[in-house]
Amino acid sequence: NSNRKAKSIKPRRLSFVEPLEPRLLLHADCVVPNTETIRGASVTFDECFDREFSHDGSDYQIHVYFIETSTGTETHAIPELDADANGMNDHAEAMADEVETAYRFYIDREIDFLDSDSTDEMDLFIAEDNRIGGIIGTTGMNIDDDTIINDTLEMRSIAFHEIQHLVQKQYDSSPDWDVYAEGVAR
Repeated sequence: NSNRKAKSIKPRRLSFVEPLEPRLLLHADCVVPNTETIRGASVTFDECFDREFSHDGSDYQIHVYFIETSTGTETHAIPELDADANGMNDHAEAMADEVETAYRFYIDREIDFLDSDSTDEMDLFIAEDNRIGGIIGTTGMNIDDDTIINDTLEMRSIAFHEIQHLVQKQYDSSPDWDVYAEGVAR
């Protein structure tokens, strides 16, 4: 994709390997199938798109993964909907909008929430989650597939909440998730 900008990455020493020269990296495109563990269940995502945006001269990317079926009643699936005929699921796009809004909020306040080795990319997985959402590693989040259907306020609330958990993870790798982490992320 010629619209993507390259980003300079600092060299780092790998064990038993010569130091890497500074190089330019492009954001990677999402790839399916992609299997991720959501609340202990292995889920294979068969649809994805990339939400790219620029903010204050930097480029960011959100990889959005989901499963789409005609009715959306299957476990982990959202219903097919493409009212604007742009080839992307409208429900997944709406959730990506909210994650981008939350992403920009934290960037504006200079709050770093992605791993320092990240290339300003994060993953968003939309699938069945009985706790509505969660984080995956240091650069990803999952959002419940049923929650994102037609509830913009809930989507925005979850996006901000889960990114706050990514912030917490950057500054405290082992918080008490039941008391401290959930209470502070509200």
